[in-house]
Amino acid sequence: MPVEPWVIQLVQSGLNDVTKNGTAARNFIGFPYEIAGKTGTAENSQGTDHGWFVGYGPFNNPTISVAVIVEQGGFGASSAVPIGRQIMEAAFALQIQRGEMVAPQK
Repeated sequence: MPVEPWVIQLVQSGLNDVTKNGTAARNFIGFPYEIAGKTGTAENSQGTDHGWFVGYGPFNNPTISVAVIVEQGGFGASSAVPIGRQIMEAAFALQIQRGEMVAPQK
């Protein structure tokens, strides 16, 4: 499906903003890499809603993507994002340890 480059850039910018100023921002404070992501809550007619988060990073040169679903976890920002951050922390640390990427400068 053909999509104009400016549309893709706009969506990517919005996904990056989710982790800076949006629903996932609180969980990514102090994170050493820029991340793009989206949180969500899926209605569950059988009980508590399901929370989810998808994300990738580093934003400008992604090497990691995650998808987290927490059944009956409620809001994705409070249930799935913290798990997504932990997964990304572990994956980035492993990549750095293997020499596959450079640790960010602080």
